[in-house]
Amino acid sequence: NYQWTHLPEGSTPTSATGPDEGPGGGPYGGSYVFVESSLPNHPGKVGYLTSAKGKWGAVVFKYHMFGLSMGSLFLEARAPGGDWEVYWQQDGALQIRSSEDWATCYLNFETVLEQVRFTAVTGSSYY
Repeated sequence: NYQWTHLPEGSTPTSATGPDEGPGGGPYGGSYVFVESSLPNHPGKVGYLTSAKGKWGAVVFKYHMFGLSMGSLFLEARAPGGDWEVYWQQDGALQIRSSEDWATCYLNFETVLEQVRFTAVTGSSYY
């Protein structure tokens, strides 16, 4: 396993991957977290970003998946005492250019859940 990285603004450090800017656009488009898949973080490394426990009825998030060897991103959730279940997933690249807009996902859960997490699985390379 490995950790997500917080970036206060701008593009990711690896060329030919990630967005040009944060989800708000412009040079100060907002901070975000990302998974760096440069060596030794590929292939198939898993990173979790887990929420605090609470009452989750819905989740709204923005995501940007650009890179030739993009892996997968999952949104998982669990009920109190339950197992993690996948509620959303994106496999492979979504954007074809780093300059493309971030996508937005809106998820409404049928029941109130206790916790959510993002799970990233790196692809076969870092770009």
